[in-house]
Amino acid sequence: MHSRIMKLATKICFPLARFVPGLHVQTPLSCVILLTCTLFMARPIFAACPDPLGDLNGNGDVNIVDAQCAILTALWALGGYVTSPPQCLIDPTGSAADVNCDGQPNIVDVQLIIAVALNQPLDPAIDGNGNGCPDVCEEPECGDANCDPDETCYTCEADCGGCEGSCCEANGTIGCNDSGVQSCVCESDPYCCEVVWDDVCAQQVNTLGCGVCILPGDCCEPGLAAGCEDTPCQECVCVVDDVCCLVAWDSTCVDVAATTCNDACGCAPTCCDTASDEPGCNDPACESCVCDIDSFCCDIAWDDICVALANLECPGECGCEVVLPGDCCEVNPSGGPGCLDEVCQTCACDIDPFCCEVSWDANCVELAETDCQAECGCVPPPQGDCCSVSENPGCSEATCEQCVCTIDPFCCDAAWDEVCVSEALSECPTECQCPTTQGCCQENSFGLPGCNQPICQDCVCTFDSFCCDVAWDSGCVVEAETTCNVFCGCVPPPQGDCCTESEAPGCTNPTCEACVCNLDAFCCDTAWDTICVAEAEVDCAADCNCAPAPNDCCVTHESGGCDEPDCEACVCTIDLFCCAVSWDEVCAAAALFDCGPVCTCSEVLGGSCCAPNAQGNPGCNEAACESCVCATDAFCCDVFYDDNCSTIATFQCTAVCTCAGQDCCEPSPTAESGCNDVSCETCVCLIDSFCCDAAWDDVCANLALSSCASSCTCAPPIPGDCCEANPDDLAGCDDPGCEACVCASDNFCCDVSWDEVCASEATGACADECLCANGGVADCCIANPVEGPGCNDSLCEQCVCLLDLFCCNVFWDDVCAVQAQEDCGASCACASVGLDCCAPSTTDSPGCSDPGCESCVCNIDPFCCDVLWDDLCVEEAQIDCAAICPCGP
Repeated sequence: MHSRIMKLATKICFPLARFVPGLHVQTPLSCVILLTCTLFMARPIFAACPDPLGDLNGNGDVNIVDAQCAILTALWALGGYVTSPPQCLIDPTGSAADVNCDGQPNIVDVQLIIAVALNQPLDPAIDGNGNGCPDVCEEPECGDANCDPDETCYTCEADCGGCEGSCCEANGTIGCNDSGVQSCVCESDPYCCEVVWDDVCAQQVNTLGCGVCILPGDCCEPGLAAGCEDTPCQECVCVVDDVCCLVAWDSTCVDVAATTCNDACGCAPTCCDTASDEPGCNDPACESCVCDIDSFCCDIAWDDICVALANLECPGECGCEVVLPGDCCEVNPSGGPGCLDEVCQTCACDIDPFCCEVSWDANCVELAETDCQAECGCVPPPQGDCCSVSENPGCSEATCEQCVCTIDPFCCDAAWDEVCVSEALSECPTECQCPTTQGCCQENSFGLPGCNQPICQDCVCTFDSFCCDVAWDSGCVVEAETTCNVFCGCVPPPQGDCCTESEAPGCTNPTCEACVCNLDAFCCDTAWDTICVAEAEVDCAADCNCAPAPNDCCVTHESGGCDEPDCEACVCTIDLFCCAVSWDEVCAAAALFDCGPVCTCSEVLGGSCCAPNAQGNPGCNEAACESCVCATDAFCCDVFYDDNCSTIATFQCTAVCTCAGQDCCEPSPTAESGCNDVSCETCVCLIDSFCCDAAWDDVCANLALSSCASSCTCAPPIPGDCCEANPDDLAGCDDPGCEACVCASDNFCCDVSWDEVCASEATGACADECLCANGGVADCCIANPVEGPGCNDSLCEQCVCLLDLFCCNVFWDDVCAVQAQEDCGASCACASVGLDCCAPSTTDSPGCSDPGCESCVCNIDPFCCDVLWDDLCVEEAQIDCAAICPCGP
């Protein structure tokens, strides 16, 4: 055996060693030893095991011929595969020679084939299971289209497919259906991708910041998450409509909860006191009685009139508590009709039957104060000074009041607010005689210029003319307190604690003040506001020693958790998001309603009057609107400002609520909050409460266009022609390549507006990318080398130049004309020109220039008109259609 190995080594190893850099051998044994060492240095690549191992010529046996073939293959591989493969290979790729599955035929494979040829077992380090095949070749390979037992949807998505379970709940499988979230969670907790994705894994999506899982909410309200928080209700609804547990708990699910599953869910409105946008109520007998009187209540919605009918017309069937009438001079707090004084009531109800049939609201009280004052004895609230803000309508000077209310009826109908005072000052100065200037040491509350001390005013306006030309604002007051104090005698307000907001500039700690004001001069020039306090707490913590402001459990804040441990524990048990991500409106509502005994929240803040309160609070943030809404439905101020309340504000209290006019898809030009589509508004404000609490700005409109597109149905703005200024002043244009070129040098064109300058850049510096029509005068359908580049049809020109820039940059030659005729027919509308029916097409085009001949040939052979006018078509024209086609034999 030893002599056979030596002979093989002499015959195989020495010739091969000449071509292996660094392999120096002197004896056959040393060659074998080196080959064996090289064997153990091979890098494995997963592949399939050949059978039999090393049979390179495909004769079913492994012998010295295969070993010699392996040497030739290794040399071929060392040479870079540039010559023809060895003829001994049955597989010309040489892959069979890679017997150790490392991806390269080499000296190691030669040694293994020698071992197989001599019937020697492979080294256990190579073949651990002793089956005659290198272990590496038997390893599963990701990407081989087989999901092997050791592969999973997490370790080899290519073979096993992606993991399918939800990331936001225990799904009974490994991993989840969002690869980014899955990777983030499983890097911290491999259990989730190796064993099972359980509740802990789902919670870690939020706690690790891997994503945001929207949790199920109230079963009686639509939500973005699948399912709802009441398990019996959820189970009932999802049996009826499984989409509710698979996709989202939408309005259809709420309908099922309020009808088919109302016994489990309790979502149907109570007949006696709850108006709803949905039809019907929770008592069939009452519902039947009311709907016999007014079918609207069962067909469309159970509104306030239906509630009134339940109380007044169907008391036996509905079992409603009788709502007693109240003082005729006040809105009925229970929302009931009529009042205690029959004479007054008769007078008011003769004018407006609503007051006795539905509700004694604010309009009825106004009748009692005006038209029926003699019968009712109601005295309207006292009117205030015309030059000061008042919650009541009108003012004490009749001439001024008439002038202002002619301009703005709101001032006499609802309240004499800041706008009314401003109108008294600016629009009715003669009638109202309001003082236009105020003290120099305070900001003018009406936004007017100047102050009441001429010497001080002159000094300040010398330094800042804005104070006398536009408005005496806080900057003017600072000038009066500092630069001009000798003339003004202003005493600046005392500086406050650096860690507390103050209207005065600066603070009491000089070191802290210097640090903050170096970052933000506003804090020492104008006022020490909340931003200055935040800078003191964070950026200048070492100099200021401010403890971060506590996070009130009863109000929203960006960070997770709150400053009352018991309250925090209660809320986060209900909703982990509140501790893991952010203490949002849902968390504050949970603190108020679900965890009241431990959270002791007492302050109830109203949101936008035009949207349901996201915290579940009563009331809203506009007094006049709130008064009107709650006069119609006291529930809105006593219990919860819900969808019905925002609907009343939008459609019934339009004079004071101004909800209906704002398009959700555009920013409010008057900085009003909310918009005119309740579904859209609700979706946007759940993402960004600023839109309903403060103003519907560009961010809100963009959310309506993007994240809430399904709720808002906004049409995205359509970009215009890159070669022209956008007529609607929109940014960008309709050609991405052109747009990218222009905006690379002028980002105004993509950020603000595609104006004349942008269009000029498209036709100039970016002409190659934009292909704008350059006003050529020549006919697009014929060659015009004399006329220069381009042609007289911009659509045709653009189509052709997309195919061949030469046509727009140099001149419009015959190739351009052919492209106009054949490749751009839809844009160019050229008649077939110059395509000889008696010759094959030189441009690989169908059809020819003679309609009669073309029709005859294509009736015989449609290929000629559908694909190509080739030699066979010409032959058919000459022979079969000779009478029509003037081709000759």
